[in-house]
Amino acid sequence: MLSSCGQNGNQLVTTADGSEVPADVMFTTKPLISGDLYNQPSFESTSLVRFDASQEIQVLDTTDAIFIKARIAKDTTEITGFIAKAILPE
Repeated sequence: MLSSCGQNGNQLVTTADGSEVPADVMFTTKPLISGDLYNQPSFESTSLVRFDASQEIQVLDTTDAIFIKARIAKDTTEITGFIAKAILPE
């Protein structure tokens, strides 16, 4: 995760290449291993997309005990869903 402080003291989240991300993003990270982005916070729900360890993930919400709400950019589409917390660095 990369971040910097703005003029008003708010923290701006940026990607590895320095571009800003939407305001709803808490931080960006890369997974430790490949995995699935699910449509619901359950391993039995539908997989929306598969990703590998090089994929940048935008973290939107971490309140669930097992899953995080996340957004992934795949080709030219942004997909929002849920990823297991266990495969992300702490």
